[in-house]
Amino acid sequence: MTINSMTGFARASGSFDGIGWLWEMKSVNGRGLEVRCRIPTGFDHLEDPLRKIVKARFSRGNVNIHLQFENRGSDMAYQVNREFLDELLTLANRYVESWRCGA
Repeated sequence: MTINSMTGFARASGSFDGIGWLWEMKSVNGRGLEVRCRIPTGFDHLEDPLRKIVKARFSRGNVNIHLQFENRGSDMAYQVNREFLDELLTLANRYVESWRCGA
């Protein structure tokens, strides 16, 4: 069944493995059907299927679909590879010394 006209709002959210997600869909009346998608980079492959789903259910209106992610991991911390950092600092010091000697 195709819906001819609609004004509405829907939201769904959840999380998995410390990453939260939020889908929102807003629709207002309009003469034709216009679908806008705001999707994070890397999830662009979802846009065409979303448009097809909306076009199968709506015949008119301005429909906005939004997906966003949120990092909910509060215990995430930076880790420093001290051995690698020491090696980089040693190389940097050698470079500075060779530059000074050559100048």
